[in-house]
Amino acid sequence: MGENRLCFKADKTLIQLGTEQDVAPDGTTQYYAWYEMLPAAETPLPANYVVKAGDTITASLACASACSARTQKWRLTMSNQTENWTWSQSFSYASSMLSAEWIEEAPYEGGVLPLADFAAASFSAAGGVNNGQTPSLVLSANGIELEDPWGQTSAPSSATSLASFDACWGYTTFASCPTP
Repeated sequence: MGENRLCFKADKTLIQLGTEQDVAPDGTTQYYAWYEMLPAAETPLPANYVVKAGDTITASLACASACSARTQKWRLTMSNQTENWTWSQSFSYASSMLSAEWIEEAPYEGGVLPLADFAAASFSAAGGVNNGQTPSLVLSANGIELEDPWGQTSAPSSATSLASFDACWGYTTFASCPTP
């Protein structure tokens, strides 16, 4: 649950899609793609949509119809250029349409788990968030740094004029993250 653009009212609507990378205590790894529409739980993509370390993934969501009505039709799309697959599905969902987020976050299972050393992750809003218009991002005002209980950190870079930025991993201090 987030806050609206005025930062005071809770918003219980959120659509997310992305990838997850988990490492078990014995060193085995698990990678998968997923989507989530609150309040429903995360839904993994079918197993034939393979995700591996180092893959280049593109994810997007767009309001396809009835975008100003209480219930909208959303198109979620994810592509893995490395594994050469694309998944796309439409959903009806009532969103407030008050926020957009690009996130690199620590995993959670009964509590916050350590954030893996992802080095740098690249994000872009090119292609638009609002009716095809590229948003103006000021990460000094909009960016959020993360520090997990074990000292791993994630810090955003400054954004380019095309609304691209990186998030960089650090340990015990926030890494200086250069503008892409």
